[in-house]
Amino acid sequence: MNIGIILYSETGNTYSVCQKLKEKLVTSGHSVNIERLKVVGKIHPSTKDVKFETLPNIEPYDALVFGSPVQAFSLSSAMTAYLSQLKPLKDKKSRLFGNSIFSFPLAGGKPRNRANEKNL
Repeated sequence: MNIGIILYSETGNTYSVCQKLKEKLVTSGHSVNIERLKVVGKIHPSTKDVKFETLPNIEPYDALVFGSPVQAFSLSSAMTAYLSQLKPLKDKKSRLFGNSIFSFPLAGGKPRNRANEKNL
């Protein structure tokens, strides 16, 4: 299967996730291409008018994976703008993932007491 991974990444974290996904899919026998969305200028989570340098051609792909960072608890403005410009994907399989990094305490976690852990 010919799979296109289309992503938007500001810091490189989402891009890194997409590279690992590509490795797994290629190992499974798929043909995979990563296409990165590049915006003109700087955008903020509330930006509505996003302009792109170029838009990826999705026609050659049998399936699509869209990857985006999470901004302000939502999909990034860039990916939202890009997806709103796409025509219906009626004959293509598609998936979307959001990538976020929260510090463990911010996400509701409690620090572990490593003093009580045994080395395995």
